[in-house]
Amino acid sequence: MLIVHGLSAGLVTYVLGILSMSHIRVGWQLRRHQTSGVANLILLTALVLTGLALYYGPEASRDLTVQGHWVLGAVFAVVLLGHRLPWADRRARGACACAHTQRY
Repeated sequence: MLIVHGLSAGLVTYVLGILSMSHIRVGWQLRRHQTSGVANLILLTALVLTGLALYYGPEASRDLTVQGHWVLGAVFAVVLLGHRLPWADRRARGACACAHTQRY
C-alpha cells in the first residue's frame, strides 16, 4: 500500500503542474474559490515536503513527520472536497462554479 501511495503522490504532483497551467490561472482571474484554492496549494506543498522528509529526512524526527503528514492529508481531503462543492462559491448561486467550464 505504501508503494501505491508513493506512486500516486508523483501522479498528484504531475497533475498539479498541469492544473497550474490553466485551471488555477483561470480560476484566479475569475476570482472563484480563491481561498480554498490557495489552501489546497499550501497543503499540497506541505504534503510534498513532509513526504520528502519522510523519505530523506532524519530518523529522529520521523514519528512527528508521519503524524504531520497524516494530519495534512486529512485536512487536504476536506479542503479539496469543499473546493469542488457547488455551494463553496457564494457567487455561483445555482450556476456551475467550475472556472474551466465558463465561456470566454
